[in-house]
Amino acid sequence: MLLYISLTTILLSLLLLFFNWRRQTSTVYLSLAFIFLSVYGITHYLIVYGDSAFWLAIFYNHPAPLYLLIGPLLFFYVRGTLTDNHRLRRWDWLHFVPALIHFIGIIPWCMQSFAAKEKLMHNVLHNMDAMADIQANLFFNMSTAFSLRLLSLGVYVVASMLLVGRYWLQRRQRHNVPTAQSALTLRWLVLLLATMLLIAINMGIMTGNFLQKGLADTIRHFATLYIITGVVYSLLAIWMLLFPQVLYGLPAMQLPVPPAVPAGTVAAVAPVKTKTVSKVPATLQEENPFKALEAKIQAHLQTEKPYIQPDFDIYQLSKALGVPLHHLYYCFNEVMHTKFATLRMQYRVAHARQLLQSGQTANYTIEAIAHQSGFQSKSSFYKAFKEVTGMLPSEFVAKVEAGELEDDAVA
Repeated sequence: MLLYISLTTILLSLLLLFFNWRRQTSTVYLSLAFIFLSVYGITHYLIVYGDSAFWLAIFYNHPAPLYLLIGPLLFFYVRGTLTDNHRLRRWDWLHFVPALIHFIGIIPWCMQSFAAKEKLMHNVLHNMDAMADIQANLFFNMSTAFSLRLLSLGVYVVASMLLVGRYWLQRRQRHNVPTAQSALTLRWLVLLLATMLLIAINMGIMTGNFLQKGLADTIRHFATLYIITGVVYSLLAIWMLLFPQVLYGLPAMQLPVPPAVPAGTVAAVAPVKTKTVSKVPATLQEENPFKALEAKIQAHLQTEKPYIQPDFDIYQLSKALGVPLHHLYYCFNEVMHTKFATLRMQYRVAHARQLLQSGQTANYTIEAIAHQSGFQSKSSFYKAFKEVTGMLPSEFVAKVEAGELEDDAVA
């Protein structure tokens, strides 16, 4: 079961990394921390329950420097989430020094022949206490390595908990963060850090017993505790699947009052309104400060009409508004209750309707009007037009010519 938990977590972490590395960089730290911790779990599984010297020779000690990165990555994720700023500071690179030293220390081990390491792992599988006699690092023995991992994870978990505690005490002063999102994300951080603290405590108990009675005795008496910790660890992935909103973090809205739309301009498309079920108690529902961003998005689309460019995407919108990507994703999904692609399509269809109603078909073909509205192909235009209006462009033109449709004033 421990192996399946670790492999599943690695898969989910890779998916999280793939889909979020551009929109919310803080999740990159979390994904890497989960991957490294899962590799640690796989290594322990191979030692305790495995019978393959081949796989153990691959996993034993080679990824060891990565284990010293779990704590720093967790800390960077928590700090980036709380501050809405994922960038590393100048001195943050010092957090990676222990892992670098560890990497230098295992270079001789990495240079050994695979056959020699596989032979050593055969001995370990028959006598786990033989692992203590393996010189796998230039600078310290296995006992010291275990202690360093425990110390690193414990220190960073405590530091992260202090950050969350300080934010919690000041939460009522942060009016620029949506209340519902704040409540959900803080619960997630508490669950995350509580789980990591449990893992650190588990490592502490097992390390202490290992130093006193050896590895075989530790594994024999604490295997159940190890499995329980793995199950609790798997709940983190389940929580992210059930509440993906936590990936937005704590977006802090810092926008001036949006510019007014010029007089006489009519919104081409109103924000899509859909009924959603909140996962946060009604007492936490209040005016979302990201309503200002919604207004700014609408004003930009109405006045600048960037959607008529075929290559217009959310990255260009982010740059034009000077707003982080994860703020836009949060606003579209949680405030406007629509997707960027959907809103862009509706604006393009509204623009095409204006051209069709203004008699442009006398000078341009329907396909040309589609291109002028931002569509890259006739088929995509027909599909979008049918979806929004319920009729084909040719049917729409026929109704306009027959006087069956009122004029649409579109910006």
